[in-house]
Amino acid sequence: MNGDHTQHDNGVAAGEMAEGGAGATAPPSPSRRARWAAIALLMVTITVAHNAIHLASAPFWMTLTQKLYFVPVMLAGFWSGSRGGLATAAVAALLYPHRGHGAHLHSGTFAASQTSDMVLLFIVGGVTGWLRDRLGRELERHRQTAIQRDQALSEATRSYEIARRSERLAALGQMAAGIAHEVRNPLTTMQGAVDILRRSATTHPERVATLLARLESEIGRLGEITHHVLEFARPAEPAIRRLDPHEVAHRCVLLMRPQLESQGLRVELHEDPGALTIEGDPDQLGQVLVNLLLNAGQFAEPGSTIRVASRVSDDAWELAVENRGATIAAADLERIFDPFFTTRAEGTGLGLAIAARIAEAHRGTLRCASAEGTTTFVLNIPRATP
Repeated sequence: MNGDHTQHDNGVAAGEMAEGGAGATAPPSPSRRARWAAIALLMVTITVAHNAIHLASAPFWMTLTQKLYFVPVMLAGFWSGSRGGLATAAVAALLYPHRGHGAHLHSGTFAASQTSDMVLLFIVGGVTGWLRDRLGRELERHRQTAIQRDQALSEATRSYEIARRSERLAALGQMAAGIAHEVRNPLTTMQGAVDILRRSATTHPERVATLLARLESEIGRLGEITHHVLEFARPAEPAIRRLDPHEVAHRCVLLMRPQLESQGLRVELHEDPGALTIEGDPDQLGQVLVNLLLNAGQFAEPGSTIRVASRVSDDAWELAVENRGATIAAADLERIFDPFFTTRAEGTGLGLAIAARIAEAHRGTLRCASAEGTTTFVLNIPRATP
Protein backbone atom coordinates (compact mmCIF):
# COMPACT_ATOMS: atom_id res chain seq x y z
CA MET A 1 0.00 0.00 0.00
CA ASN A 2 2.89 2.37 0.76
CA GLY A 3 4.33 1.86 -2.72
CA ASP A 4 1.01 2.63 -4.39
CA HIS A 5 0.45 5.67 -2.23
CA THR A 6 3.95 7.03 -2.87
CA GLN A 7 3.79 6.50 -6.61
CA HIS A 8 0.30 7.91 -7.02
CA ASP A 9 0.73 10.91 -4.76
CA ASN A 10 4.28 12.01 -5.52
CA GLY A 11 3.09 14.94 -7.61
CA VAL A 12 0.24 15.66 -5.16
CA ALA A 13 2.74 15.71 -2.28
CA ALA A 14 4.89 18.29 -4.00
CA GLY A 15 1.81 20.40 -4.79
CA GLU A 16 0.56 20.23 -1.21
CA MET A 17 3.94 21.24 0.17
CA ALA A 18 4.12 24.17 -2.23
CA GLU A 19 0.60 25.21 -1.23
CA GLY A 20 1.41 24.96 2.46
CA GLY A 21 4.75 26.77 2.20
CA ALA A 22 3.99 29.48 -0.36
CA GLY A 23 0.30 30.10 0.22
CA ALA A 24 -0.73 28.98 -3.25
CA THR A 25 -4.42 29.11 -4.10
CA ALA A 26 -4.65 26.18 -6.49
CA PRO A 27 -7.98 24.36 -6.19
CA PRO A 28 -7.80 21.08 -4.27
CA SER A 29 -7.69 17.93 -6.34
CA PRO A 30 -10.53 15.38 -6.13
CA SER A 31 -8.30 13.02 -4.14
CA ARG A 32 -7.57 15.75 -1.57
CA ARG A 33 -11.25 16.60 -1.24
CA ALA A 34 -12.07 12.93 -0.72
CA ARG A 35 -9.40 12.66 1.98
CA TRP A 36 -10.62 15.71 3.87
CA ALA A 37 -14.18 14.41 3.59
CA ALA A 38 -13.03 11.09 5.09
CA ILE A 39 -11.25 12.93 7.94
CA ALA A 40 -14.33 15.08 8.62
CA LEU A 41 -16.57 11.99 8.63
CA LEU A 42 -14.23 10.26 11.08
CA MET A 43 -14.21 13.31 13.37
CA VAL A 44 -18.02 13.54 13.36
CA THR A 45 -18.45 9.80 13.95
CA ILE A 46 -15.94 9.74 16.81
CA THR A 47 -17.48 12.86 18.43
CA VAL A 48 -21.03 11.47 18.27
CA ALA A 49 -19.92 8.13 19.71
CA HIS A 50 -17.80 9.85 22.34
CA ASN A 51 -20.58 12.11 23.63
CA ALA A 52 -23.18 9.31 23.52
CA ILE A 53 -21.31 7.31 26.14
CA HIS A 54 -22.11 7.92 29.84
CA LEU A 55 -18.86 8.74 31.60
CA ALA A 56 -19.77 7.21 34.97
CA SER A 57 -21.14 3.92 33.67
CA ALA A 58 -18.65 3.30 30.83
CA PRO A 59 -15.36 5.14 31.51
CA PHE A 60 -13.32 2.61 29.46
CA TRP A 61 -15.36 3.06 26.29
CA MET A 62 -15.39 6.81 26.77
CA THR A 63 -11.62 6.86 27.05
CA LEU A 64 -11.27 4.55 24.06
CA THR A 65 -13.43 6.78 21.86
CA GLN A 66 -11.38 9.79 22.96
CA LYS A 67 -8.17 8.05 21.84
CA LEU A 68 -9.73 7.49 18.41
CA TYR A 69 -9.24 11.23 17.72
CA PHE A 70 -5.58 10.41 17.10
CA VAL A 71 -6.57 8.46 13.96
CA PRO A 72 -7.88 11.40 11.86
CA VAL A 73 -5.07 13.60 13.22
CA MET A 74 -2.43 11.13 12.03
CA LEU A 75 -4.21 10.67 8.70
CA ALA A 76 -4.36 14.43 8.17
CA GLY A 77 -0.67 14.78 8.99
CA PHE A 78 0.26 11.90 6.69
CA TRP A 79 -1.92 13.09 3.83
CA SER A 80 -1.51 16.88 4.07
CA GLY A 81 1.69 17.58 5.97
CA SER A 82 2.32 19.56 9.14
CA ARG A 83 -0.30 22.23 8.45
CA GLY A 84 -3.05 19.68 7.89
CA GLY A 85 -1.96 17.68 10.93
CA LEU A 86 -1.89 20.69 13.27
CA ALA A 87 -5.20 22.04 11.95
CA THR A 88 -6.91 18.71 12.48
CA ALA A 89 -5.33 18.42 15.93
CA ALA A 90 -6.79 21.85 16.84
CA VAL A 91 -10.28 20.72 15.78
CA ALA A 92 -9.87 17.45 17.67
CA ALA A 93 -8.75 19.34 20.78
CA LEU A 94 -11.98 21.41 20.69
CA LEU A 95 -14.07 18.26 20.40
CA TYR A 96 -11.98 16.19 22.82
CA PRO A 97 -13.61 17.12 26.21
CA HIS A 98 -16.65 14.98 27.08
CA ARG A 99 -19.87 16.97 26.74
CA GLY A 100 -22.80 16.67 29.14
CA HIS A 101 -20.76 15.56 32.18
CA GLY A 102 -19.39 18.82 33.46
CA ALA A 103 -19.00 17.55 37.03
CA HIS A 104 -15.97 15.54 36.07
CA LEU A 105 -14.33 18.52 34.38
CA HIS A 106 -13.65 20.05 37.80
CA SER A 107 -11.56 17.05 38.83
CA GLY A 108 -7.87 17.95 38.79
CA THR A 109 -6.76 14.49 37.66
CA PHE A 110 -9.39 14.36 34.94
CA ALA A 111 -8.54 17.85 33.70
CA ALA A 112 -4.79 17.06 33.64
CA SER A 113 -5.43 13.88 31.68
CA GLN A 114 -7.64 15.74 29.21
CA THR A 115 -5.06 18.52 28.79
CA SER A 116 -2.14 16.13 28.29
CA ASP A 117 -4.12 14.21 25.67
CA MET A 118 -4.93 17.43 23.79
CA VAL A 119 -1.27 18.48 23.86
CA LEU A 120 -0.37 15.03 22.61
CA LEU A 121 -2.83 15.50 19.73
CA PHE A 122 -0.84 18.55 18.57
CA ILE A 123 2.45 16.66 18.97
CA VAL A 124 1.18 13.68 16.97
CA GLY A 125 -0.29 15.90 14.25
CA GLY A 126 2.82 18.07 14.02
CA VAL A 127 5.33 15.21 14.06
CA THR A 128 3.35 13.10 11.57
CA GLY A 129 2.99 16.12 9.29
CA TRP A 130 6.70 16.98 9.61
CA LEU A 131 7.68 13.42 8.73
CA ARG A 132 5.30 13.49 5.79
CA ASP A 133 6.75 16.83 4.60
CA ARG A 134 10.25 15.49 4.93
CA LEU A 135 9.28 12.33 3.04
CA GLY A 136 7.71 14.47 0.32
CA ARG A 137 10.85 16.57 0.00
CA GLU A 138 12.98 13.44 -0.24
CA LEU A 139 10.68 11.98 -2.87
CA GLU A 140 10.81 15.22 -4.83
CA ARG A 141 14.59 15.32 -4.54
CA HIS A 142 14.84 11.75 -5.82
CA ARG A 143 12.39 12.54 -8.59
CA GLN A 144 14.49 15.51 -9.69
CA THR A 145 17.62 13.38 -9.49
CA ALA A 146 15.96 10.74 -11.65
CA ILE A 147 14.92 13.41 -14.18
CA GLN A 148 18.47 14.77 -14.29
CA ARG A 149 19.85 11.25 -14.64
CA ASP A 150 17.46 10.50 -17.51
CA GLN A 151 18.40 13.77 -19.19
CA ALA A 152 22.10 13.01 -18.78
CA LEU A 153 21.56 9.51 -20.14
CA SER A 154 19.66 10.92 -23.12
CA GLU A 155 22.44 13.42 -23.77
CA ALA A 156 25.06 10.69 -23.50
CA THR A 157 23.07 8.50 -25.89
CA ARG A 158 22.75 11.33 -28.39
CA SER A 159 26.45 12.13 -28.08
CA TYR A 160 27.30 8.47 -28.59
CA GLU A 161 25.13 8.28 -31.71
CA ILE A 162 26.69 11.46 -33.08
CA ALA A 163 30.17 10.09 -32.37
CA ARG A 164 29.30 6.78 -34.04
CA ARG A 165 27.89 8.56 -37.06
CA SER A 166 30.97 10.76 -37.28
CA GLU A 167 33.21 7.73 -36.92
CA ARG A 168 31.36 5.91 -39.70
CA LEU A 169 31.59 8.96 -41.95
CA ALA A 170 35.28 9.34 -41.18
CA ALA A 171 35.89 5.65 -41.88
CA LEU A 172 33.93 5.95 -45.12
CA GLY A 173 35.97 8.98 -46.15
CA GLN A 174 39.20 7.20 -45.26
CA MET A 175 38.14 4.14 -47.24
CA ALA A 176 37.13 6.24 -50.25
CA ALA A 177 40.46 8.08 -50.19
CA GLY A 178 42.37 4.81 -49.84
CA ILE A 179 40.49 3.17 -52.69
CA ALA A 180 40.99 6.21 -54.92
CA HIS A 181 44.72 6.25 -54.15
CA GLU A 182 45.19 2.52 -54.70
CA VAL A 183 43.16 2.36 -57.89
CA ARG A 184 44.68 5.49 -59.44
CA ASN A 185 48.19 4.04 -59.74
CA PRO A 186 47.22 0.88 -61.68
CA LEU A 187 44.87 2.90 -63.87
CA THR A 188 47.63 5.36 -64.69
CA THR A 189 49.97 2.52 -65.60
CA MET A 190 47.30 0.83 -67.69
CA GLN A 191 46.45 4.04 -69.52
CA GLY A 192 50.14 4.60 -70.31
CA ALA A 193 50.47 1.05 -71.61
CA VAL A 194 47.40 1.48 -73.81
CA ASP A 195 48.80 4.71 -75.28
CA ILE A 196 52.12 3.04 -76.05
CA LEU A 197 50.36 0.02 -77.55
CA ARG A 198 48.36 2.29 -79.80
CA ARG A 199 51.50 3.91 -81.11
CA SER A 200 53.70 0.80 -81.17
CA ALA A 201 51.34 -1.85 -82.50
CA THR A 202 52.67 -1.44 -86.04
CA THR A 203 56.01 0.31 -85.56
CA HIS A 204 57.42 -1.68 -82.63
CA PRO A 205 55.56 -5.02 -82.41
CA GLU A 206 58.22 -6.42 -80.06
CA ARG A 207 56.90 -4.14 -77.30
CA VAL A 208 53.38 -5.54 -77.47
CA ALA A 209 54.02 -8.68 -75.40
CA THR A 210 55.76 -6.66 -72.64
CA LEU A 211 52.97 -4.10 -72.50
CA LEU A 212 50.28 -6.76 -72.45
CA ALA A 213 52.05 -8.49 -69.56
CA ARG A 214 52.11 -5.17 -67.70
CA LEU A 215 48.40 -4.66 -68.37
CA GLU A 216 47.66 -8.16 -67.11
CA SER A 217 49.68 -7.50 -63.96
CA GLU A 218 47.89 -4.22 -63.22
CA ILE A 219 44.47 -5.79 -63.88
CA GLY A 220 45.36 -8.49 -61.36
CA ARG A 221 46.40 -5.81 -58.90
CA LEU A 222 43.07 -4.04 -59.33
CA GLY A 223 41.29 -7.34 -58.72
CA GLU A 224 43.29 -7.83 -55.53
CA ILE A 225 42.47 -4.33 -54.33
CA THR A 226 38.78 -4.89 -55.04
CA HIS A 227 38.84 -8.23 -53.22
CA HIS A 228 40.50 -6.72 -50.14
CA VAL A 229 38.17 -3.74 -50.07
CA LEU A 230 35.09 -5.95 -50.25
CA GLU A 231 36.53 -8.28 -47.63
CA PHE A 232 37.16 -5.36 -45.30
CA ALA A 233 33.83 -3.61 -45.97
CA ARG A 234 31.71 -6.76 -45.63
CA PRO A 235 33.54 -9.19 -43.33
CA ALA A 236 32.19 -12.72 -43.26
CA GLU A 237 30.84 -14.12 -40.01
CA PRO A 238 33.29 -16.69 -38.59
CA ALA A 239 32.13 -20.30 -38.66
CA ILE A 240 33.10 -21.06 -35.07
CA ARG A 241 33.96 -24.62 -34.08
CA ARG A 242 36.37 -26.34 -31.73
CA LEU A 243 39.76 -26.97 -33.33
CA ASP A 244 43.44 -27.62 -32.71
CA PRO A 245 45.31 -24.37 -33.55
CA HIS A 246 48.59 -26.24 -34.11
CA GLU A 247 47.00 -27.84 -37.15
CA VAL A 248 46.09 -24.40 -38.54
CA ALA A 249 49.65 -23.16 -38.08
CA HIS A 250 51.16 -26.30 -39.62
CA ARG A 251 48.85 -26.16 -42.66
CA CYS A 252 49.51 -22.46 -43.36
CA VAL A 253 53.28 -22.78 -43.05
CA LEU A 254 53.27 -25.70 -45.51
CA LEU A 255 51.13 -23.64 -47.88
CA MET A 256 53.34 -20.53 -47.77
CA ARG A 257 56.78 -22.17 -47.56
CA PRO A 258 57.29 -22.62 -51.36
CA GLN A 259 56.44 -18.97 -52.09
CA LEU A 260 58.72 -17.66 -49.33
CA GLU A 261 61.57 -19.99 -50.30
CA SER A 262 61.27 -18.71 -53.88
CA GLN A 263 62.08 -15.28 -52.42
CA GLY A 264 65.22 -16.68 -50.80
CA LEU A 265 63.70 -16.91 -47.30
CA ARG A 266 63.49 -19.80 -44.87
CA VAL A 267 60.52 -20.62 -42.64
CA GLU A 268 60.76 -22.41 -39.30
CA LEU A 269 57.78 -23.61 -37.29
CA HIS A 270 58.08 -24.31 -33.57
CA GLU A 271 55.12 -25.92 -31.81
CA ASP A 272 54.73 -26.31 -28.06
CA PRO A 273 53.99 -29.88 -27.03
CA GLY A 274 50.62 -30.60 -25.53
CA ALA A 275 47.03 -30.55 -26.73
CA LEU A 276 45.11 -27.31 -26.94
CA THR A 277 41.59 -26.58 -28.12
CA ILE A 278 40.23 -23.19 -29.13
CA GLU A 279 36.95 -22.03 -30.65
CA GLY A 280 37.37 -20.40 -34.04
CA ASP A 281 37.05 -20.45 -37.79
CA PRO A 282 40.05 -22.37 -39.20
CA ASP A 283 39.86 -20.59 -42.56
CA GLN A 284 39.82 -17.10 -41.05
CA LEU A 285 42.58 -17.91 -38.55
CA GLY A 286 44.58 -19.37 -41.43
CA GLN A 287 44.01 -16.12 -43.32
CA VAL A 288 45.54 -14.21 -40.42
CA LEU A 289 48.66 -16.37 -40.48
CA VAL A 290 48.94 -16.14 -44.27
CA ASN A 291 48.71 -12.33 -44.08
CA LEU A 292 51.37 -12.25 -41.38
CA LEU A 293 53.67 -14.50 -43.41
CA LEU A 294 53.15 -12.39 -46.55
CA ASN A 295 53.90 -9.25 -44.56
CA ALA A 296 57.03 -10.83 -43.06
CA GLY A 297 58.17 -11.94 -46.52
CA GLN A 298 57.83 -8.41 -47.87
CA PHE A 299 60.03 -6.84 -45.19
CA ALA A 300 62.44 -9.66 -44.20
CA GLU A 301 66.13 -9.39 -45.00
CA PRO A 302 67.16 -11.49 -48.03
CA GLY A 303 68.33 -14.92 -46.98
CA SER A 304 66.94 -14.56 -43.44
CA THR A 305 64.64 -16.91 -41.56
CA ILE A 306 61.01 -16.24 -40.65
CA ARG A 307 60.20 -17.94 -37.36
CA VAL A 308 56.67 -19.05 -36.54
CA ALA A 309 55.92 -20.16 -32.97
CA SER A 310 52.66 -21.84 -31.97
CA ARG A 311 52.69 -21.57 -28.18
CA VAL A 312 50.37 -22.75 -25.41
CA SER A 313 49.67 -20.78 -22.24
CA ASP A 314 47.33 -21.43 -19.33
CA ASP A 315 44.39 -19.62 -20.89
CA ALA A 316 45.21 -18.98 -24.56
CA TRP A 317 46.89 -19.97 -27.80
CA GLU A 318 49.63 -17.63 -28.91
CA LEU A 319 50.96 -17.50 -32.46
CA ALA A 320 54.10 -15.42 -33.07
CA VAL A 321 55.59 -14.55 -36.48
CA GLU A 322 59.08 -13.04 -36.29
CA ASN A 323 61.33 -11.71 -39.06
CA ARG A 324 64.61 -9.84 -39.33
CA GLY A 325 64.47 -6.58 -41.24
CA ALA A 326 64.09 -2.84 -40.91
CA THR A 327 62.72 -1.71 -37.55
CA ILE A 328 59.23 -0.24 -37.75
CA ALA A 329 59.13 3.38 -36.56
CA ALA A 330 57.14 4.10 -33.39
CA ALA A 331 54.76 6.41 -35.27
CA ASP A 332 54.07 3.67 -37.83
CA LEU A 333 53.51 1.07 -35.09
CA GLU A 334 50.59 3.13 -33.79
CA ARG A 335 48.90 3.01 -37.23
CA ILE A 336 50.00 -0.37 -38.50
CA PHE A 337 46.53 -1.92 -38.12
CA ASP A 338 44.68 1.09 -39.59
CA PRO A 339 42.89 0.45 -42.89
CA PHE A 340 44.83 1.61 -45.99
CA PHE A 341 47.98 2.39 -44.01
CA THR A 342 51.04 0.98 -45.76
CA THR A 343 54.67 1.91 -46.32
CA ARG A 344 54.87 -0.05 -49.59
CA ALA A 345 54.05 1.52 -52.95
CA GLU A 346 52.23 -1.64 -54.07
CA GLY A 347 50.45 -2.43 -50.83
CA THR A 348 46.73 -1.95 -50.21
CA GLY A 349 47.10 -1.43 -46.46
CA LEU A 350 44.24 -3.83 -45.72
CA GLY A 351 45.95 -7.14 -44.94
CA LEU A 352 46.86 -6.33 -41.34
CA ALA A 353 43.59 -4.45 -40.76
CA ILE A 354 41.63 -7.54 -41.86
CA ALA A 355 43.82 -9.76 -39.65
CA ALA A 356 43.19 -7.53 -36.61
CA ARG A 357 39.45 -7.59 -37.28
CA ILE A 358 39.47 -11.41 -37.47
CA ALA A 359 41.34 -11.55 -34.15
CA GLU A 360 38.70 -9.34 -32.52
CA ALA A 361 35.90 -11.51 -33.95
CA HIS A 362 37.54 -14.46 -32.15
CA ARG A 363 37.71 -12.55 -28.83
CA GLY A 364 41.48 -12.31 -29.29
CA THR A 365 44.15 -9.72 -29.98
CA LEU A 366 46.80 -9.02 -32.58
CA ARG A 367 49.76 -6.89 -31.59
CA CYS A 368 53.11 -5.91 -33.07
CA ALA A 369 56.53 -5.15 -31.56
CA SER A 370 59.61 -3.99 -33.47
CA ALA A 371 63.06 -3.24 -32.09
CA GLU A 372 66.72 -3.71 -33.08
CA GLY A 373 65.87 -5.05 -36.52
CA THR A 374 63.39 -7.68 -35.34
CA THR A 375 59.64 -7.39 -35.90
CA THR A 376 57.20 -9.76 -34.22
CA PHE A 377 53.45 -10.07 -34.67
CA VAL A 378 51.63 -11.98 -31.93
CA LEU A 379 48.09 -13.39 -32.29
CA ASN A 380 46.40 -14.37 -29.03
CA ILE A 381 43.20 -16.46 -28.98
CA PRO A 382 41.60 -17.65 -25.70
CA ARG A 383 41.16 -21.34 -24.93
CA ALA A 384 37.83 -22.99 -25.57
CA THR A 385 35.50 -23.08 -22.59
CA PRO A 386 35.07 -26.56 -21.09
